[in-house]
Amino acid sequence: MSIRRRLTLWYTIILAAVLILFGASLYYLLTATLLNSIDRQLETAAQQLEESARMVPSLALLSMVVEVPDLNIFAEPGLYIQVYDAGQKQVTRRSATLGEASLPLDKNALAVALRGQARLETRSIGSSRLRTYTAPLLIDGEVAGVVQVSTS
Repeated sequence: MSIRRRLTLWYTIILAAVLILFGASLYYLLTATLLNSIDRQLETAAQQLEESARMVPSLALLSMVVEVPDLNIFAEPGLYIQVYDAGQKQVTRRSATLGEASLPLDKNALAVALRGQARLETRSIGSSRLRTYTAPLLIDGEVAGVVQVSTS
């Protein structure tokens, strides 16, 4: 093989390697930036909901229950919210964006949130992928429930 062909081959290989490295770096950077932006949006919605939540007495249950404002105030199109009441041990509120559906409440994520820690995860549901932020709903320093905010 002539020197001309060998140099052409080497330059082609080096150019291909540089282009692949640049493309992979750009893909990673964009993915990380978009995920961080989505995560901030989910965390902000959960924090706003937590700030407006309070405990109220329930005459029917003879206990305190979590009261949150209308979830549709916080739910933008494509943003899904549900609230789990720790005292009632069930999901008590859902945003209208969910319709009749509910977000999957993983037992591990629920246990972590009830211990006071938030958790971000990506789940596949059918053909959709949901980025979900599960956080404790702290009222007066106590975990009163769990708020889940998701987007697809």
